[in-house]
Amino acid sequence: MNQYTRLAWRLKREILRYSQKICVGVGRPEQKLVSNLLYGIAESGSCHLSKIGRALKEKITLKKTIERLSRGLRDFSAEDGQRLLNNQAQRVSEEVDNRTVYVIDGSDVTKPYSEKLESLALVWDGSTGGGEKGYSTLEIVALTATSKSPLPGCIPPRKKTLSARMRRFCVVCVI
Repeated sequence: MNQYTRLAWRLKREILRYSQKICVGVGRPEQKLVSNLLYGIAESGSCHLSKIGRALKEKITLKKTIERLSRGLRDFSAEDGQRLLNNQAQRVSEEVDNRTVYVIDGSDVTKPYSEKLESLALVWDGSTGGGEKGYSTLEIVALTATSKSPLPGCIPPRKKTLSARMRRFCVVCVI
């Protein structure tokens, strides 16, 4: 067995272990969907269902794999999504201590050719050195002494996309 095969199996095992931790209280079909999606995204480097389906290398046709993933995402309930977020927040909070370093990255996504996207605002585009239409983003990760990789921050989902053009828009950072 060569080194690449061992690495691939180790990656798959770690993804399955992680998905089992965050899928506590979620049904078995949803657990399988989450683990398939996480593995497919990690393997393909894309969130397109066709690329995820190719990465899964199933014995059924690619079309049937895409249909299965689409159906699973369509049927995935908001309660199950909230349960996943709560499990992830619990997992992260167990690993955080007083030596944890938080890395906060404010960035932007520019949409220069978009006309009708909801709540487009003027954001600073560092690559062009000027203002451009788009959205501001915020990513938070925690670096701990015990974990091998950064822990993703867990921000509860919003019903709407936040934008600087919204009336009551404010940014609050709590550490």
